[in-house]
Amino acid sequence: MNPYQQNIDIIKGFFKRKLILFFSISIILPIFSIIFINLNDIVYIFNHSIEVNDGGILSSFTKSTDLSGSFSLIYILFVFQILLAVVFLLFFVKSGSEDSSLKAPIGIFRVVSIIELIITAIILIGMVFAVLFSSLYIMATFPIMISILTVPFMFAAIPVMMLLVVSQALFADSIKDSVNTIYLKRKGTKLYGVTNCIMAVLCVYTAVMLAVFNSSLIPVTIFLGLIAVKFIFGSLVGLKYAKYIEGFSDSPTVKAEDKPAEESPNIIVCKKCGKPLTPDDYFCNHCGTPVEK
Repeated sequence: MNPYQQNIDIIKGFFKRKLILFFSISIILPIFSIIFINLNDIVYIFNHSIEVNDGGILSSFTKSTDLSGSFSLIYILFVFQILLAVVFLLFFVKSGSEDSSLKAPIGIFRVVSIIELIITAIILIGMVFAVLFSSLYIMATFPIMISILTVPFMFAAIPVMMLLVVSQALFADSIKDSVNTIYLKRKGTKLYGVTNCIMAVLCVYTAVMLAVFNSSLIPVTIFLGLIAVKFIFGSLVGLKYAKYIEGFSDSPTVKAEDKPAEESPNIIVCKKCGKPLTPDDYFCNHCGTPVEK
């Protein structure tokens, strides 16, 4: 069998699992919840609460600061989350069909991941300011112990989120490399799983803290809970894919490339890339060039 097609079949064996379908659905759920949650209303709740509970420097700070724009930037990422859901849905559908090509979902996955990486980096700069504002609100409104338990988690989410998007871009590249070489790649997949897991914990923890100490933010806690579900499925996808691919590390296509040239009875090389071939090869296992017999 063509080693490239063999790799595609192996990858399709993973992406036709129902886990991928559930992951696609979990990506969309938080976006639908935004229909019932206006992020600008959250800004109003914060501002009003601070004016009532503080009335001092922090209250003046909120009056001179327009945070609605910072929160509204988050909507931009929702577009790419929808595209990401479409990507994994395409992986699921195409992996269960007779179509042997995964070119469409792989291409979209790479483009979406790269653009999302750039936009996330820009948005996270604004998110630092938004998280600072939220932290000031918590410290001014709640007891010091609550601030100690909550604020560090909010700041920890920023670098973890950046690592998550970076690992997603690496994940997309690893799938592309797997179908273009005889090696099965899994770079970034474990990091993708781990960062998703951390983000799920951070979302659940923050949601619980907000629900317990401020009932007016219940819609936000529901939103965070749905995002946590998405991160849980993302963690399963990343970790299970890494383990799945590792199980094929001894596949025949890899052995053919790793076999030393001196073990072949008749040493021949590919005319295009110069890699060693065996007499039984009809095409180069590295670049796919036909071998002249």
